[in-house]
Amino acid sequence: MRVLSLIANTSLAYPFFATGSLYCCWLLAGHVLGHTPIAWVDDPAITLQTGGVTWLYFMVTWLAILPAIPICVISTSCNIAYILQRRPSAAQVGIRLVTTTAAWLFLWVWVAKDSNEIIKWWMD
Repeated sequence: MRVLSLIANTSLAYPFFATGSLYCCWLLAGHVLGHTPIAWVDDPAITLQTGGVTWLYFMVTWLAILPAIPICVISTSCNIAYILQRRPSAAQVGIRLVTTTAAWLFLWVWVAKDSNEIIKWWMD
């Protein structure tokens, strides 16, 4: 039960980890290039390699981008299992469901909107 609680609570931070890691790489690339990275022009792998952090491109791709959908499924199922096992009050259930939905909806809206074209730049 402790493992389920840990996974359910930790998985809620993943959308913010994924967003933050992409923003950090984008800001680092902007520092290396001297200007805001431009989608389809400035390749993130080459830019980060120039900055001396070649490993960062692969780590963010493998830890933040590729596992997003499986972690969303795991997060949702673990939070539902957590609610069914612990049987918290209605207010606590509501808070957990709203938090889970809001965290993953935040990531989805951020990726769909892509106001700074960070996703386009990353997928270059």
